[in-house]
Amino acid sequence: MSGDLPVRPPLLDAAREAHEGAELPDGDGLFAAVAAQTVDATPGWRDSLLELPTPARLGLAATVSLAAVLALSMLGGVRPDLWEGAAARVALVAVVCGGLGLGALSVALRGLHRPALGARGWALVGLALTLPIVWAFVPGFWPGIENAAPAPWSTGCLWGGLATALASGGFVRLLDRGGGWQRTLAAAGAGGLWAYAALAVHCPMNDTLHLVAAHGLLGVAVGSLFLLVAARR
Repeated sequence: MSGDLPVRPPLLDAAREAHEGAELPDGDGLFAAVAAQTVDATPGWRDSLLELPTPARLGLAATVSLAAVLALSMLGGVRPDLWEGAAARVALVAVVCGGLGLGALSVALRGLHRPALGARGWALVGLALTLPIVWAFVPGFWPGIENAAPAPWSTGCLWGGLATALASGGFVRLLDRGGGWQRTLAAAGAGGLWAYAALAVHCPMNDTLHLVAAHGLLGVAVGSLFLLVAARR
């Protein structure tokens, strides 16, 4: 067995010569640059919101959503038949939308340390997005005034509902620490449900097309917009 040392590869010599005399990176400067963007950075207003504990974020999102719903209800006014037999049905819708909306909100702002809801979460999100549409097709479910508006597509309900759902769902998205389609669609579903409840208090129409196009699709429309914006980033 030969005792000669192995021959050093030429590539190693070439790499050594290329780096001879090169200056080492400034460790202090590199640390300062990283720290300026992390621990030493001044937190913005959204960073301050994201640092809130989950119960505080849930409460803040619910409060802002309620304010948006009340604003739409006050601007739109109360349906004329509310005290003529429609009050009980509208109250039922408002309670169901409120409770289901809170459930969707809890999915949208669920703590990242907690396990994912999986199929249960998707079932809740699906119900939040589709229940307003299903209600429109239940015969006799909606009390209303026949021909209460000149056309089944009332742009007042559509734009007012979209604005409310966007304000509510958009604020929920601002408080979301994570991502994922489930959280995004849950935020949209919650906003759409609460806007739907506000329109139920305001609008006396029971035309199926109007209830689907201007009331029921709000959550789906807002969710599609959220996903489109997220995909373009």
